[in-house]
Amino acid sequence: CVDLGYLYGVGRGVERDTKKAAALYEQGCDRGALLGCTNLGDLVDRGDGAPRDPERAEALHKRACDGGVALGCTNQGIHVGRRGDHEGAAALHQKACSGGAELGCANLGWAYENGKGRAQDTAAAAALYKRACDEGSGLGCNNFGWLAQNGNGTEKDETLAFNSYVKACDAGEERGCANLGWC
Repeated sequence: CVDLGYLYGVGRGVERDTKKAAALYEQGCDRGALLGCTNLGDLVDRGDGAPRDPERAEALHKRACDGGVALGCTNQGIHVGRRGDHEGAAALHQKACSGGAELGCANLGWAYENGKGRAQDTAAAAALYKRACDEGSGLGCNNFGWLAQNGNGTEKDETLAFNSYVKACDAGEERGCANLGWC
């Protein structure tokens, strides 16, 4: 159910239909396929294919996280951070990063860069962004490029910044594409 939901959600091989995607994710979630819970949570959070309900979205992400889905942890962390609990959010991003979710590493890097839930440490932020980038996160690539371009937390390196922005742009991170114009 979850894989088919993904295909409907992005329109790969079928016409994009987020209502069908939501229904399939919910079916998968109800049957214990916890990735379906966090995918449904994304749709519910945006009101895309399902009624917008941030509280339900957070509960779905928490269910996935509690069941070992690392992506669910970072998605839950985003909700926790929106409520101002930056330490709780950083802890969830750490759990996600440790569990293999590159977005969790990128979000944890942001926490270190900005001193939100973690002591400000741009070197730690740079290392986390680079890890996220190396694992395919466009957000991680963009943020690492920014630090490299400005010499924050890592040596200033315009070539490394440019290459990071290219990776970000190729991964669909629009800010990476825009930042290419500043190199």
